[in-house]
Amino acid sequence: MESKVNKNDLSNKELLADLEMMSKKEVAGLLKVSTATIDRWVRLGLLKRVKLGTKHQQARVYFHYSDVVAFKNERYGFNTPKHG
Repeated sequence: MESKVNKNDLSNKELLADLEMMSKKEVAGLLKVSTATIDRWVRLGLLKRVKLGTKHQQARVYFHYSDVVAFKNERYGFNTPKHG
């Protein structure tokens, strides 16, 4: 039986973990590059980002863990185990 997650019961950190999302800083740490490099790769279309937020508040940028792992494997040739 599948359990449903009530988003109101979770903190932002728990929700992001449940959705397997990473912050720009976490991605930079995993890939051992600066956040400016992450921004450049996003602009070049090498990394996909997800903006969360409304038009009335500043959107926060996150990355799907699976996209980061795929990018890392493609770019660096690493075999990173699947998350979860």
